[in-house]
Amino acid sequence: MKTKRLFFASTLFLLACGKQPFEVEGEAVTYTEMAAGDLYGNGEEEIPAQATAIYSAEVWTNLLEKMNAVNAVDDSFIVTDIDFDTEMIFVLFDEIKGTDGHQIRVSKMIEFEDQIILTVAKNEPTEDVLSTVITQPFYIIKAAKTEKAIIFN
Repeated sequence: MKTKRLFFASTLFLLACGKQPFEVEGEAVTYTEMAAGDLYGNGEEEIPAQATAIYSAEVWTNLLEKMNAVNAVDDSFIVTDIDFDTEMIFVLFDEIKGTDGHQIRVSKMIEFEDQIILTVAKNEPTEDVLSTVITQPFYIIKAAKTEKAIIFN
C-alpha cells in the first residue's frame, strides 16, 4: 500500500510539473529552404535515398552535377547562394517512386547541447492525383554551420 501511495504521489508531482521524466528541451533552428521537387531521370542520376549534411562546395558541386545529369533541376531552386564558411546544406532524397505526388521535407530542426535533430516527414499522394511517372522526391535546406552531431529522424 505504501508503494502505491509513493507511486501515485510521484505521478502527481510529474504531472504538476508539466513535463515527462527525462524530457530535454531544445531550441528551434532557423533554416532556409533552397529547393523541393522531384528528379525525373528514372534513377539515371544514381542518387540513393538519403538524408545527409554537406559541409563543402566540392561535395555540393558533385551532387548538383548528378542531380542535373538528366534534367536541369537546379534551374528551379529557390535559393542558390551558399557560403560554406558559415553555412551548411542538408539534403533529403526519397526512394524512386512509380507515381507523382510524393514529397519529402524537414518538418522541424531542433538544436540540443551536443546535437541537432532534423525530423523528416514524407507525404504520400492521394488516389485522385496519381499519374504514372518515375520520380525521386528531394528537399534541400541550408542553415548555420555547426560542428554538432547531425541526426535525421
